[in-house]
Amino acid sequence: MAIEMLDSNLKLLVNSYVDSLLSWDVIVFLYENKSHLSGIADLARSIGRKPKEVEKIISSLKRKGVIDGHHYSPGHKSLFALSNEFRQEIKPFISALGKRESRLAILTEVLKKEVGLS
Repeated sequence: MAIEMLDSNLKLLVNSYVDSLLSWDVIVFLYENKSHLSGIADLARSIGRKPKEVEKIISSLKRKGVIDGHHYSPGHKSLFALSNEFRQEIKPFISALGKRESRLAILTEVLKKEVGLS
């Protein structure tokens, strides 16, 4: 299934914010753990990633308005969360992950980005 088969808003969302499996992991973790504001090291440990990798993704997501700016400070033990606006915007992505076909289409697009095919 190609991403063209997904809703246009969902395609735009994936193309704009989910540019790696790590950004996918961070977005989903923060969405599912709304009340769990976490530092970089805690988040990295929770999703099984290296803190330096997570810090780069958090910085990128902050620039895109995904992470609330007042919670995040690079290089420090910081607390952060998805912005309220983005939390509403990401709901179709989270919902799509519950459906096998759409999850596979999204995964295909993200993997293409990771290997530089799109």
